[in-house]
Amino acid sequence: EDADAVGAYHQIKLAEAERLLGIDTIPKTWVSLPRNRWPPEWKKYRDPVVPLECNLYGHPLAGLLWDKGSQEMICKCGFERVLGWESLYVHRKLQVFLGVYVDDFHMAGRTENLAQAWKLLRKEIDLGPSLPFHENTYLGCTQSEVKVNKELIKEKQQLIRQIQSATTKDLEEVILNTDEYKRPKQMKSKK
Repeated sequence: EDADAVGAYHQIKLAEAERLLGIDTIPKTWVSLPRNRWPPEWKKYRDPVVPLECNLYGHPLAGLLWDKGSQEMICKCGFERVLGWESLYVHRKLQVFLGVYVDDFHMAGRTENLAQAWKLLRKEIDLGPSLPFHENTYLGCTQSEVKVNKELIKEKQQLIRQIQSATTKDLEEVILNTDEYKRPKQMKSKK
């Protein structure tokens, strides 16, 4: 299933920057508000500025703040980061995986545990509705169901068992004797 974080960057307050990124990472940022957002008492000012309190799209560190803040919120929900895989998490108890790409959350695992995992995440992160993969696009790929070829799976499992029990010499022989692989002919050097 997929879900989008609603206004992702805005879910992180700039006051959290020091804790998330380190001391003096983000200087105080001041912004001008459009006139239609001014409170009535501001009419006497020409161009008032106010401190930026909310992480804002376009801020130089907005993406990094969302990344670090969302990682923290995801881990609070019982997910663990998968070592060597950026933005991939596992919830061992619920047996689900979560892939995150900016504000797109993509979850797979035990079907009966998906709703509970989404519920945990929604306690920390404002997420839109979760949608099934079928015909949904994620990272530019359209998800669709594929009919499982059980014979092909059995062949692959058998091949994996052979590879696991084979020596290097056995593997070379198997590879060199397959139709798909032709050993290149040795070139004779001209002297």
